[in-house]
Amino acid sequence: MITQRAQTMVAEAIAIATEISMGSLESIHFLIAMTGERVSIPGLVLDQNGVDKDGLRSVIGSVGREDVGTLRDEIFSVAKQLGHTYPGPEHFLLAICRGKNWNGAIALRALGIDPQKIEHEVYEVLGTWIQ
Repeated sequence: MITQRAQTMVAEAIAIATEISMGSLESIHFLIAMTGERVSIPGLVLDQNGVDKDGLRSVIGSVGREDVGTLRDEIFSVAKQLGHTYPGPEHFLLAICRGKNWNGAIALRALGIDPQKIEHEVYEVLGTWIQ
């Protein structure tokens, strides 16, 4: 089970993957979906760092394909570490930023943005830092 906000974000990510014709849902699609959500922690942090849909879409061709099966496990692990019962969009962003090889993290680096900086800023907003 994930939060309602996360369910909405996943639906948007699926629509983006379909529109782009990539065939499978990948971490970059989650990032693109997060940029449209200005009232969420991920949307705010990404916006503050200059990450937008157009920028992410411009680097899609330069990132490799991935299997998001283990991303799901990392999302739930992040939520559990924070003491949260259900993952929300912030857990998705944290999981993507932690994985050096996720194409979402690779896309951030291609845009000149350090995923660890994004991760740190999300934790600052949450008021928690997990070692």
